[in-house]
Amino acid sequence: MNAAPTTALALALALALGCRAAPPVAPVTAPPPAPVAPAAVPGEPAAVTGAAAAEPTPAEVQGLLDAWLRAQNTGDLAAYERLYAPRFTGVRRSGPRERRFDRAGWMADRQAMFRAAMVVAAQDVAVRAGPGVATVRFTQDFTQERFHDSGPKEMVLVRAGGALAIAREEMLASRLGGPGTTPAAPPVGSLLHVLSHGGARWVVLAPAPDDGSWSRGLPALVDRGEQTVVARAEPSGAVPQALRELRGQPVRAWHADGTACEARLGELAVLARVDVHFGTEQRWNGEGDDGARGPRASDDVVAREAWAEADEGRVLVARLDDAAGCATPPRWARLASQPPAVAFAPSTPDAALAGRVLARARELPAWRRLQGEYRTEGNAGAHWDSHEVNHAPVITLWQGAGGARRFVTLRASTMVGGCGQFSARATVVFELGGPQGLILHSDGAEPGDFVPEAAADLDGDGVPEFITAEGYARRTGAVFRAATPLRVPSHDCEC
Repeated sequence: MNAAPTTALALALALALGCRAAPPVAPVTAPPPAPVAPAAVPGEPAAVTGAAAAEPTPAEVQGLLDAWLRAQNTGDLAAYERLYAPRFTGVRRSGPRERRFDRAGWMADRQAMFRAAMVVAAQDVAVRAGPGVATVRFTQDFTQERFHDSGPKEMVLVRAGGALAIAREEMLASRLGGPGTTPAAPPVGSLLHVLSHGGARWVVLAPAPDDGSWSRGLPALVDRGEQTVVARAEPSGAVPQALRELRGQPVRAWHADGTACEARLGELAVLARVDVHFGTEQRWNGEGDDGARGPRASDDVVAREAWAEADEGRVLVARLDDAAGCATPPRWARLASQPPAVAFAPSTPDAALAGRVLARARELPAWRRLQGEYRTEGNAGAHWDSHEVNHAPVITLWQGAGGARRFVTLRASTMVGGCGQFSARATVVFELGGPQGLILHSDGAEPGDFVPEAAADLDGDGVPEFITAEGYARRTGAVFRAATPLRVPSHDCEC
């Protein structure tokens, strides 16, 4: 029963009222967006042309957050609804469940929530503001009757009719029953993600601070694909010495199939990645909401604005050099000075093993709960995890080199329809062995959500860590838990 969003955003510039394919949900006419000046780069002058939308003040942001909490804790649905922009996307997560709503769907969903008293609290509040927009991030704690969850949440606030309003709200992760345990980071230098952008390969050394202090100069555009990627190629003296000394170090890089190649860490830079709002992309392309066309934004303007938006999407990277043996882009790398790692090669299990894994997964409390909700909502498919052919569970066998232990992951992800419809995502980990042939290594009630792209035993305990696009999953206590230190900020509206 999550009530708001949370993720890492910053400056989703004034056009954040326009969402991709979002139909009008109320007879409200939004004022035309004010011209937006390129966002300033810390330490650099901004080339401002035209009037920028007024930056939300701390008092305005705090006032909206206080009103949002008060409306829920007093059960005032009308006051709650007045806080939302005409065009809006909300992402609700509850354990493995996820739903996306437009404004009308969100309010319909909230009506049920407001029928019972609730206690909503926001802790560790962080705010970043820019022209006409602010991003609020906090940890939400939600209790209603027997339900209790906690997790990071994010709101994007824009101006609507002169006042601040919520344009996007997302619960980034939900831990039922209260805060979960975040897995410890792998040893320094033992897991370095490799990114491929703009025709180059980059090794991630560490997340960079939001304030931009680890780099200097103007950002340059690297890539404008699904993500907008920019880079500052001049690391500053604020970069820790231990990280600066990694330049020139030899590394071993692994592909997803478990094969490896040799390379070296080259020049350092700070890379910033962000999924910008559809309206921002439209403005960069010179496209108006009324179909009018104007000049396209220059690469310099795009780079400056994307840099400002990507505060939590900034990472210190080193170019992957001398990688002639890496015929295809590797997924991850490891300092050559680290002890050797055992890579686990992925393969598709035979039908008998896959059938046993799926049957065991469907016996878990989380699967049974989701199946009940799937049925309650009137869906006719046999199982929630196989509602659509292209969303059938992905079952992967992971075999360690040299006769190491074998593990199996099952990844299920289903969205029955569009926004507001049933959707759920979960990943479970089994080890081959034991009296029943499969040993569960996941929390059966809250299995977690991650997409394994590669696997390796990074710490020598015989159990693999799973490498994901945004981080890793590793065993914490008796079960696997995931961490996403490299999450890319998303500012767009899907509904």
